[in-house]
Amino acid sequence: MTNVSNFEVIVSKELLEKCVTLSVSSEIYNKNISKFIGPVFSEAPFFPSRKPEVSFSEARERATLLLMERALDMGANAVVNLTISTAPYKAQGSGWGCSMIVAYGNAVVIDE
Repeated sequence: MTNVSNFEVIVSKELLEKCVTLSVSSEIYNKNISKFIGPVFSEAPFFPSRKPEVSFSEARERATLLLMERALDMGANAVVNLTISTAPYKAQGSGWGCSMIVAYGNAVVIDE
């Protein structure tokens, strides 16, 4: 699956949630990790608006879904050690800024 842009999710949210399990810890309860595939990363821009909590939530969800999609492309069915953070960004020579929502973790295969 090749994305048209770095921030566009191709696979539906429902399918991703069905196919990829997420965990903020190094384990998934009652599941055996049978294969470590490698690190997986994604990012999504966040532009402050009149309702920053709405656009921040949307950007965080987009970064998470992109991470899940990339993990699936790598052959994983789970991501462990999921971390989501922000990185401020201001375009050089301009007065506007934004933040990048960065999601990363380890793509793995769990036994079903």
